[in-house]
This record gives sequence, structure tokens and C-alpha cells, in this order.
Amino acid sequence: MNMPYVDVKVTVWERYFYSDECDIKTLIPGEDMYPCMDDHTQFTHSETLYDTVEQLSYEDNGNQSTIEIYDDNGTQLWTNEPIEIKRDNKIDTIIEKK
Repeated sequence: MNMPYVDVKVTVWERYFYSDECDIKTLIPGEDMYPCMDDHTQFTHSETLYDTVEQLSYEDNGNQSTIEIYDDNGTQLWTNEPIEIKRDNKIDTIIEKK
């Protein structure tokens, strides 16, 4: 039996732990570099900091929906995309079909 559901996009902090032998300063990235911290040889485990969960706004998500409501068949019923964007997308689709 399927159930209706709501998907909500959030941001959350994670904490990565390393062995005592790790020189944590080696994880400080250089210019234009993002370290692959959980791929480090002395990485031991991580913890999701659930008390830092924050819902993303439509704008903070690059103008992509952050709330989506689905029925029990998995059909999307609604998103928090602004109505003006939905309208413009429908108009563009109609024009493209002609």
C-alpha cells in the first residue's frame, strides 16, 4: 500500500571525525579547492547534526522547488514554485507544441 507524502528540501550540517593521529590542518583546502573530507585516510565516522536542519527557500535553492506534495500513486500534486513561474512554463510548453 502506497502512502501520500511531502518532500521537503533542507540544509544540515554534518560533523566528520578523524583518528587522533590526523593532523587536522592537512584538511584546510588551498585556493578553489574543496577537500573530500570523508575520503581522507584517517576519517573515522560522521554525525548528522539534526538540530541544525533548516528548510531551504525556493530562492535559496536556485529557484527550484523545495516543497513537493505527492499522492499515494507518486503523482506530484503541488510544489512551492511561484504561480508566475508555473504559468510561464505552461505558456512556453504550449508555444513549443505549435
